Amino acid sequence: MVNGLVTWLGHLTLDQITPRVIEQHMAARLKGGLSKPSPTKTQSTVKAASKTTANRDLRTLKAMFSKAHDWGYVFAEVRDKIHSIKLLREGSSRERYLSPDELSSLLAICRQEDVQLWRMATIAANTGLRLREMLRMRWDRHVDLDNRILTVTADLAKSAKPRSVPINAACLEALMADNKSSWVFPGPFDSHALNYSRKKWKRALARAGIEDFRFHDLRHTFATNFLFVGGNVRLLQGALGHASLKTTNRYSHLNVSLTAETVDQLYKTSQSVPVACRKSPTRQTIEMSPMWDKNCPKCESDDINVTAEAGNLHEVVDYQELQCVECGCVWSHRMRVFG
Repeated sequence: MVNGLVTWLGHLTLDQITPRVIEQHMAARLKGGLSKPSPTKTQSTVKAASKTTANRDLRTLKAMFSKAHDWGYVFAEVRDKIHSIKLLREGSSRERYLSPDELSSLLAICRQEDVQLWRMATIAANTGLRLREMLRMRWDRHVDLDNRILTVTADLAKSAKPRSVPINAACLEALMADNKSSWVFPGPFDSHALNYSRKKWKRALARAGIEDFRFHDLRHTFATNFLFVGGNVRLLQGALGHASLKTTNRYSHLNVSLTAETVDQLYKTSQSVPVACRKSPTRQTIEMSPMWDKNCPKCESDDINVTAEAGNLHEVVDYQELQCVECGCVWSHRMRVFG
């Protein structure tokens, strides 16, 4: 990112980098084509970037001018002018993932195309690991077959924070398909990690009849399937290595059938509440029923969440649904209402 900014703006002094110059840079980034000439590069072709990438450039420039002000290179007025540039409206995030049938077909074709490509795609779809994290893994540092855990160390992680991901049966099969090198994905001469082949990936996609799908979208697919089978968003955040839950929510795309089933279940729950509890009298006395046992009735865990509440006309909660975090057991707790 910084190298790209140097190519565009490196020949300018700080006082020459004005809001107008920056906005021209962002417009050119969105359009793509020929970059602005510089002393080191007369012309270079730049691929059109997304609004997210252009905003990332702008945030970097703002941070650079803040540091330049701290070090006494620019006045506060110059810094404030750069900070006044508004970010582009990015719109909705990309929501591309594969159905189970599409994923199964793609993995089968990847296996025919290249064993290493199949291993990469299978592990990514079953762990949510980034491509860069996978390709730099070593058996002795990052793979624990006894406990069936993959460890993303801080030097591999994008957030520089280590995390662990369980190894399921499909992931284990892909791992054990080639375990003779010190690298999980060995290169041709075993002296370095394997390089990802974009050509083989595109060829596999074409054979599977899948369009507009990047390798990174396997991470979206993992997140979607994880939540579809009832996984917790907080657990997904840890598996993906996100510092913010907001970032994780971008990967969670609810399936329409799952949403319909959930809404239908809410309707059934509301109908099961006695009429006397759904419709409160004008004058009433509210008395709490005996405090519920704060342990799950199934596994006796005390890690309990309140998943739903209902109130009466006086905005007093008179019905609660509870869920065990450990086993997922759901039960209700209701107050007694006396007229």
